[in-house]
Amino acid sequence: MWKRLDKWERDHVKERLSFSTLSLLLGGSFLFSILIVGIALYWAVHFPNWNDLRRLFIVEGMLFALQILIFFITRFRTEATHMMLSISAIFFGYKMIFDPFILLFLMYVGYEIYENFASLTYVLIVLGVIFHTFLLWKEFSELYRKRKKKRKEVNGVKRLIIFAISVLFAFVTFIVYAVKNDLFAYGDVLICLLAILAIFYGVLIGLVDMVVGAYMDIRYVDFRKELK
Repeated sequence: MWKRLDKWERDHVKERLSFSTLSLLLGGSFLFSILIVGIALYWAVHFPNWNDLRRLFIVEGMLFALQILIFFITRFRTEATHMMLSISAIFFGYKMIFDPFILLFLMYVGYEIYENFASLTYVLIVLGVIFHTFLLWKEFSELYRKRKKKRKEVNGVKRLIIFAISVLFAFVTFIVYAVKNDLFAYGDVLICLLAILAIFYGVLIGLVDMVVGAYMDIRYVDFRKELK
């Protein structure tokens, strides 16, 4: 299947799965997550139920330690470390976009507005996951059908259209719910929510190529050889 992809597709996937790109994603996700989790930790230690939250931050600390270990192990460029790097970069990429919601829900509790915002946030998270799953299904379907279209032109336009539609739908849903529940009284929380959702949806779209590339990295030996 890898050999049947056109030249642009092959170059595109190889660029996404290069050591430098994956290392950038792994390192960037670490810096972003440790900043967000650090702020959330500062909030959490002042909560009366800190003892319940402490376990969550212990797990976060263990994951940060694992991420650092993987980063140094994958400095040695072999097929095995490349597969480890690709899987780790994707895993911690997903972790990176869910970490801000820890801070967000702590804000909800701290401002005593959890009941106002939680339902909307859960719905928008679920919509993002469904949207991401749809994009993955679409990409794998096209991969197995081995279409001969020029992905450089078609995929870029389609991605922009789908992203615009999803953002518009989420924005309209958000505005309707916010007006109905008088959420504009909490402007700072709304700004944080919108910023986190923009990162959430944007990274979910970007991770689609990474997931498809990682699958090909694991599945096809000739693909791994070309990445060396």
